[in-house]
Amino acid sequence: FWLKPFWLKIPRWPKSCLLRCGASLFLTGPEGMTAALHGLGWFFGRDGRLRDTTKGQLYSRDAFEGDYEELAAGITAHVLDALTQTPCSLERLELRGGHKISCHVFASAGAAEHRGHLLVLIPGIGCRAGIWSRSLCATHSLGYGAMFDFLRIAREAGMAQVVFDPNDNDDPHDGELHAGHCVHAWQQVVERSAASEVFVVAHSFGGASLIDVLAMASQESLERITGIAFTDSVHGISGECLQLREGGLPPEALRVLSAHAVHWQADEAPLDTEIYAFNEDRGCRCVSAGVNEHASTNAFACRSIFAFFAAQSKSALRCSVNDTADAARHLETLAQSDNEEQMRCIFREWDTNGDGWISLEDLVNVTHVLCPSIPRECLRGVFAAKDLNKDGVIDYEELSAWVYSGAAGSGKQKAAPARTPARVAKHRRLGVTVEHSYAITDDTSLFLASGNICKFEGCAIVNPADPGCLGGRGGVDKAISAAGGQKLREARKALKVVSSGGAKAVRCPPGEARVTVGGALKARFCIHAVGPHYNRTTPFAESDALLVRAYQAALQCAEEKKLQTVAFAPISAGHFRGPQSLQRVFECTIEGIRAGAYEGLREVYLLLDMTRERSSAEDPMTLVKGICDSTM
Repeated sequence: FWLKPFWLKIPRWPKSCLLRCGASLFLTGPEGMTAALHGLGWFFGRDGRLRDTTKGQLYSRDAFEGDYEELAAGITAHVLDALTQTPCSLERLELRGGHKISCHVFASAGAAEHRGHLLVLIPGIGCRAGIWSRSLCATHSLGYGAMFDFLRIAREAGMAQVVFDPNDNDDPHDGELHAGHCVHAWQQVVERSAASEVFVVAHSFGGASLIDVLAMASQESLERITGIAFTDSVHGISGECLQLREGGLPPEALRVLSAHAVHWQADEAPLDTEIYAFNEDRGCRCVSAGVNEHASTNAFACRSIFAFFAAQSKSALRCSVNDTADAARHLETLAQSDNEEQMRCIFREWDTNGDGWISLEDLVNVTHVLCPSIPRECLRGVFAAKDLNKDGVIDYEELSAWVYSGAAGSGKQKAAPARTPARVAKHRRLGVTVEHSYAITDDTSLFLASGNICKFEGCAIVNPADPGCLGGRGGVDKAISAAGGQKLREARKALKVVSSGGAKAVRCPPGEARVTVGGALKARFCIHAVGPHYNRTTPFAESDALLVRAYQAALQCAEEKKLQTVAFAPISAGHFRGPQSLQRVFECTIEGIRAGAYEGLREVYLLLDMTRERSSAEDPMTLVKGICDSTM
């Protein structure tokens, strides 16, 4: 080990030489990779994903032909080294005493004297400090498999941090050694700390060891526990579940669990859905982690855990859990590169179809792999704002603009490419095919699309209904009613009747809209908008005004529900069009959508292929494109 300071003075010395000369296992190169991992031919890129050093290709479990245990050891070395480097900057603290157990933890500087909040992280069995799952670090990203997001949020909230390392022993799968380390570390570090409030995250077997900790903790330290987050833990509270002592938990420990603990368990239900108000076997409330995969529960529940901690705190814990800011930060990290060739390589990797652009939805999927706890709707909103020409896809010029704007403070002087006009970029998005794209506002895009509106996967669809709102005898209204099933039909029937004059009850007059659940539709909501029935007895100008108001009313319903994505089937473009020209109907359509756009609306889809009727010479897509080209 005396060699390490000498070699550190020569940062450009070839890594292969460093390895042969016996330099420290955790020596970090300029790319942020340990020599051990690099020697195996792998490194973690800027996006936190494992790549080979020859071509930069992502790790694939199916294609990997090496020794996985060697690779896992290299990943462990990388994470352990990163814990002590900026920005984590944790220190390895040796613990006194302890026989046959790991006798150290990693802690932030001054953790023992810190009088505020203290975060304690306990991994499951088999993983070293800083790691929830080695396999997820390899197959997904460090955002999935490591503890860095937890440490970052805690650091930004001003919390001291302590990471237990219970598996650094001869048998990393020995439960008693795991529990023994946790009890020893708790007694020597946590109980002796000056922290006013203690928060704990315990994963898998870490939860079982935490129960042993609570059983043997001092009364004073139990009183300082403010929040406990179990993530798919295997713990129980009966005496049989304890590793190190007989008998059950003392009453004070049971009270701590009941009042201050939540178990985020693996489940497919949406994140934070309550599964048990109180589980007698677990001793606490149980909610869904939003994912059914055991090791992924930490990544998915991370932000909810800190929100829970902030709510539990008695002294104003302010956790920096800003979905929008974090989504933008991840985007900048993804796009950053050291040179143009690397950037083009990143672009080609994202451009899975090789068609020269990346759909925003694909970018959402890429980022969600890196930080699964950021809601997809938030990612869509942030990325849509970065789409320079609002065409729903990203080309290389736009990627370059992100890189240059993100590097503005680093001395790079290259200018971002100029905004280019909207263009054809046919691609699948939210279950439909986008053929043309336009900017309604700086934050809202209009997509001219083809496909079945019943299969739209966004927030809401707009149904061109008749005043009765019970489902038409044909056309789009009938198709939507059939696809929505019994639940949608019952919701439509339950709409308030506003007029019963004439042969049919009126639930929605022309120029207005009503919203119901979507039933069996892909969209959560179905907005029923009624347009005018054009005829020669009513002036066309009056009917045009009603049509514009129908679109505005539909978007007002969407705004009240705070929806970000809405799809329209054209209103009054079929039988209701009467003698009016299709050109004029679509001019009113675009006018109504532009007038009804609101803050928070990200994407409007106009589904046009279901509108073809009567005149084959009037192609709806061509007509609307011409209107948009001349007005937007």
